[in-house]
Amino acid sequence: YISWIARDFMNRIRYFVALCVAKLAIIALKVFGYKGTDFPGIVAFRICPGFLRYAKKPKTIIGVTGTNGKTTATNLISDMLATLGTEVITNRDGSNTHTGIATSLIKSTGIFGKCKYELAVFEMDERSMRFIGSQMDIDKLVVCNLSRDSIMRTGHPEFVRNVLTTFIPETTELICNADDYNAYSVSPKNKRIYFGIKKMEGDRQDSNNIINDVQICPVCGEKIKFEYYRYSNIGKIYCDACGYKSPEYDYYLDEVDFDDNEMLFVAKGESQRVVILNDSVFNIYNQLSAMTLLHEMGYSLAEIAECLKTMGLAKTRYNSQDAGDMKVITMLSKCLNGYATSRVMEYIAKQKKQKQILFMVNSIDAEIHWSEDICWIYDTDFEFIADDYLHSIIVYGTRALDYKVRLLLAGVPEEKIKVVEKAEDAIELFEYIDDSLIYVLYDLDVIDKGLKIADAIRERFSAGKVQ
Repeated sequence: YISWIARDFMNRIRYFVALCVAKLAIIALKVFGYKGTDFPGIVAFRICPGFLRYAKKPKTIIGVTGTNGKTTATNLISDMLATLGTEVITNRDGSNTHTGIATSLIKSTGIFGKCKYELAVFEMDERSMRFIGSQMDIDKLVVCNLSRDSIMRTGHPEFVRNVLTTFIPETTELICNADDYNAYSVSPKNKRIYFGIKKMEGDRQDSNNIINDVQICPVCGEKIKFEYYRYSNIGKIYCDACGYKSPEYDYYLDEVDFDDNEMLFVAKGESQRVVILNDSVFNIYNQLSAMTLLHEMGYSLAEIAECLKTMGLAKTRYNSQDAGDMKVITMLSKCLNGYATSRVMEYIAKQKKQKQILFMVNSIDAEIHWSEDICWIYDTDFEFIADDYLHSIIVYGTRALDYKVRLLLAGVPEEKIKVVEKAEDAIELFEYIDDSLIYVLYDLDVIDKGLKIADAIRERFSAGKVQ
């Protein structure tokens, strides 16, 4: 016992030293003009490996995790809470790992005082849960989805699901996507609620995606069926052999009307019509997760619906602007992630207009360190865009010819594929086509470049003709 007290005392001293050094690091970063970095958290963990255990924290901690969409969901939740009058600490400007969360806490904590906030909403990287969940309590955790990511980072959804199940605290209440088996099967002993979307127009009963990682019943091993299917493994599943089926919804959306831009939000028997923030089904799930969490926190349906009228998704994720009679649309498309890129391809394919695409999904880090990792492009459903509405698609960079081969295999005619050395070279290749769409798709590490190129394209066509 005495030995334990001595170790705890020494760890608290290490925490204090780590906090002081990390705060000095924040000052140094400001002096040199660096923003949005988790460097202070990295420093803190180097000095005190159990930093989050001793860090001063808000009274309530909300987590958001999942393979895709957790940034969008976290930002939406934080923005809605702020609009509703609740100030929160979040890691919006830094990393979603344990070091990023530590950095946010360092910034909000005095040397000797308590945390300045009562509530935290943290985006939580799935693999970092081994540090986060073992060192701090999480009151509620939103699990948006679990799917294939970069094979170099996460291997397989089952691996990530096991990490979460092992390290999520037993006291954490889960808010799970009931249309995603990988998501709702996390930490089965924890208290949980479920959200989902009722059958929508256009839903299928079989998979039309390359990736579908949930094909057999988790109970008896027979092939599962879909009551309704959306993409990959997302939908309502059941098994004829043993009777297994997806859980019933506590919260759900129904009557999704894209023409009137509204849908019915049903929350434990109550209902309220709400605005649709984005017409991508993937982002509708993100919006639903945010609404579900806020209602669980005690906000009324009327408050949530009114708040949504002033909300919008981050423009770096999706933005559409006019250029003459055309639209230039910028979209985030995560590199090394066939699942996420397929969602983008599927969304683009649903827009029945002539399209020109600049594919800037070239991970700089991948080109330097993982140059042979191209398997993700064969997991990506490029087949969705191989139709008569595709006018052209422009690829560039080290892997441009790999992309061209994949597009040819997907059925895109060679004359529609253009290869350039640099992304900027694509600007002059776009053509003015009345009532058409130009998509600039970029990865996280080239967002700024992508936005600048989109601005240049709009400027070129702003008068309705080539300037």
